[in-house]
Amino acid sequence: MRSVFAGKTQETIEVNMLLSMSKLNGSSAALSVRQQTPQDCIEMMGQIERHFPSAKIDFKFIYTDALYLNKDESAAKAGKRVLFQMTRHQEGFKKIAGDRDVEFLSWNQSILDHNQGGVESALTAMHNRYAKDKEFANLVEGDTLAAKRGEIPDRNDVEFILQELVEIEMIRRNQDEPKDKVIIAYPGPPLESDLYLSDKKHPLGKAAPVGHQAFWADLSKPDGVVLHEFTLPQEEEKFSIRKYAVAASAAMGVFAAAVGGVAAWTQEEPDSGAKITEIDGGTIVLNVDERTVVFYDRSDLLKQVVIRDGKKVPGTNRADFDVALYDQKRIETYLSQNP
Repeated sequence: MRSVFAGKTQETIEVNMLLSMSKLNGSSAALSVRQQTPQDCIEMMGQIERHFPSAKIDFKFIYTDALYLNKDESAAKAGKRVLFQMTRHQEGFKKIAGDRDVEFLSWNQSILDHNQGGVESALTAMHNRYAKDKEFANLVEGDTLAAKRGEIPDRNDVEFILQELVEIEMIRRNQDEPKDKVIIAYPGPPLESDLYLSDKKHPLGKAAPVGHQAFWADLSKPDGVVLHEFTLPQEEEKFSIRKYAVAASAAMGVFAAAVGGVAAWTQEEPDSGAKITEIDGGTIVLNVDERTVVFYDRSDLLKQVVIRDGKKVPGTNRADFDVALYDQKRIETYLSQNP
């Protein structure tokens, strides 16, 4: 949304500067990458302002503190360490920033600030793509700091990247305040896995259309800005709202839930009368032949809860097992067609 200034329209830009905890005090200089000390941040803000000299720019500093809690470190120790890193950096910036107006956000604050619903399902979708899409998985692992150091990434390294991908997509989609451009800024190129998802136009849950452009600003060099444009949904993704009452025996100790009015993706199987639905949290529901089959563990599709007439139906014979295998194949086919 362009504002009127002195009789002219003025471009409005939101710049979200991602602040790596390892760069705040210049301690990673040995990695030969640009740092994000308070002075560095002021210089990078100037780069963006010079690149868009006529625009009205709102800056947000987003500390990636919560991502670093994925490390194998006690929660109390890690929490205290990153808290002091953020406060020292913020205080140092304010001392030299003059009248610059910046909004400071921690990682979790930013998630809440940009959340339009579906964070859990978005992260589940990201995990599912990582599990099923080998090319994407390789790019995610290559994006980890461990891989860049020549080490083998572990699950914490991967979780770091997957959570980052979800949040930066949420930032790009944010429409609380209309603007012309939403920019994520960082002294480095975008993640290869992020570029891959942009090329694939991979939706993270249901998204409303947006009216702005989205960019990644690479500020790794002090003498310019390299912009990478990212695709955003332009049409409302269709979804259906269906009500399910899923009852299972608590004695199973594995699944018991009641889901009502849940926003869910639904697909009808051709010529079978079957409907396959995904609900928040990664659970899959198959409705066929007056029975409901709940798949609560995508890694083991033989773990099923069968519901008929509102009651759990136990599998007792070979015929039941054969039906379970057939239902497993239905879901495997569905997942292969809907990565």
